[in-house]
Amino acid sequence: MLCWLAIIVLFATGFGFQVVHLLFHGQLKEMSTVGLVAFGVKHAFVLGIVGILFYGTFIINPKLKELFSKFKEGEAADPETEKAFFALRGVRKKWCDRCLVLGVLVLLVSPVLRFSVPPKPAGAVDVSVARARAAGGPNNVNTAAMKAFFEKVKANPEAARMSKRVEGEWVFTEGAPQFRARLAFKQGEQVVETDLPPPMGGHGLAPDPVQYCLYGLASCYAGTFMTIATMEGVELRELRVQIENKIDLSQTLGLSQNPIIEGVEISLTARSDAPREKLEKIEALAKERCPGVYCVTHAIPFTTRLSVSE
Repeated sequence: MLCWLAIIVLFATGFGFQVVHLLFHGQLKEMSTVGLVAFGVKHAFVLGIVGILFYGTFIINPKLKELFSKFKEGEAADPETEKAFFALRGVRKKWCDRCLVLGVLVLLVSPVLRFSVPPKPAGAVDVSVARARAAGGPNNVNTAAMKAFFEKVKANPEAARMSKRVEGEWVFTEGAPQFRARLAFKQGEQVVETDLPPPMGGHGLAPDPVQYCLYGLASCYAGTFMTIATMEGVELRELRVQIENKIDLSQTLGLSQNPIIEGVEISLTARSDAPREKLEKIEALAKERCPGVYCVTHAIPFTTRLSVSE
């Protein structure tokens, strides 16, 4: 039983998983001749081990059980039966020894495969990455969904109108971040937590609310930039966003009427083969179209409601 368990693990990890990985990433075609030979030899050894276990389990063992059943306690064994029994045990031991040798050979051949795939040249793209790009578009942007939504709104402008909602609660547990919300999205949901900075009554256990605001603005601006770039046929290798605000908390403390936020600055660092003029045009469009930028540059109607429960 232990032998079968071992071979199942060996077969799954040394054969099935590896074949799937090499085929999925397209590396099987890139292996050297030595690597391909090692690959074939290794899996021939694995199949040989499976064959030996099958032979021992379903052919030799039943015969041994049949011979053993002829032995009676307190009675002398039949010489021919005894001879056949121990001869068959000897055969099984020889096959077990061969199985062990094949297992050792599998371990010895395996390292050859590690160095049989040549390193990828700089800038080369994995087959798996290429497939993902073919399905979803360059720049990790889901162009198919974007184009479908564009056509939908073009045919029916009301389809562009939607609402988003976040619901959270204050946490009264000592030593825990002060506010928690569960955000749902298409593929699942995630709990996010915030904690005020210590000068404002928090403990610094999680990002503060203003950091989340900046993060939302940075990610929204980056997303708008990348979607526009993708639709314009521009592929980027890197995009980094730095965002900073100037804040005056004296009004929050009730000590002044100074503006709480004095300004926000976003800096982009992009790597692309596209000309600078093209990237500047994309940035201008991102600034014009980004929902996050609109929130901080336009006066938006704001209302609150208070419900008091006993």
